[in-house]
Amino acid sequence: MAVNFELFDDWEEFEEEHIPPVLYIPNVVDVEFTGDCDFNCKNCWGTKEQDYDQELTVGQWIEIFENFNDLPDDYVDRVVITGGESLLRKDLGSFVCRLVEMEKSVTLSTTGIDYHHQLPDILGKLYSIGLPVDGPGPEINGLWRHNAKFPDGALSVSLDTLRFIQQKNPELQTAVRTLVHAGNVDMVPEIPKFLEQSGIDISRLRWILYELNIRKKQPDRYGRLVSTGAIATSKFGNEHFENVVKDAGDKFRDVTVRTIGNIAGRNFIINPSGESRAVVETTVPGELEEEEFGNLSTNFEGTIQLMNYDIKTLSKFSESARSFREEFHDTDDEDI
Repeated sequence: MAVNFELFDDWEEFEEEHIPPVLYIPNVVDVEFTGDCDFNCKNCWGTKEQDYDQELTVGQWIEIFENFNDLPDDYVDRVVITGGESLLRKDLGSFVCRLVEMEKSVTLSTTGIDYHHQLPDILGKLYSIGLPVDGPGPEINGLWRHNAKFPDGALSVSLDTLRFIQQKNPELQTAVRTLVHAGNVDMVPEIPKFLEQSGIDISRLRWILYELNIRKKQPDRYGRLVSTGAIATSKFGNEHFENVVKDAGDKFRDVTVRTIGNIAGRNFIINPSGESRAVVETTVPGELEEEEFGNLSTNFEGTIQLMNYDIKTLSKFSESARSFREEFHDTDDEDI
């Protein structure tokens, strides 16, 4: 389906201060490939199966990215496949192959569950991969990642998957992702040593820490993301936490801490049925909003038009997202 560029013919008529100088499209897109997941994580803000219609087929997903390619510039460079747990969809390999054929860099964000079935076939096609480790042992790791089969929060699965990657494709850009919450925050600095003792070469890894944010749903909307303030209540406090974890993780390739103050404008998300949203700033400290745009599968043109023309919508984008696309989500930024 070709994009009707007549929608954008009157671009110059809009006041300059209200619109970006170029067509606003993110160059990294998060795809929630499925809402299916073996975990029942408290306060997870991924889209649940009950919150969307039928999942898009691989063909429908590819049509969305073909439409992105038809826009008057090369916009979507990288696709982050997330969920739910995307490894639970048996056509994940087909999706990855089609994206690679379109010259997209593909990142897989996964728990590693069932990794031995599909991951071996797609590992060499990935640009990067991210796996969760929330604590330096089974008890701490299992506090948030609830799974009846794995009381350790599937820590053993994450470790096995990391070992598998380092054996089969040691050069693949790999990140350990840690969700920081009140139950694990004081133990987080012990994670690097625990990984080394578990036989993981952390010098090949990035360590990305995300402070837990709670989604407060609003009627008929995704809602607001509110910071739990877990880091502030830790024994390290906001002032010292980042330095403490960077010192503890000095053998990692890189250590990045993501709090609610620095994630606005970093995520453009498409849910399993094609509905799109982005995490945007609000005027309230410690709070963000998920702004919805429309369904990219059923109404691609209308969704892109809303993203670029609606003054109320644009006013909520961070300045970097609206005005400097290269700073919105640079392909050199390896965050997962």
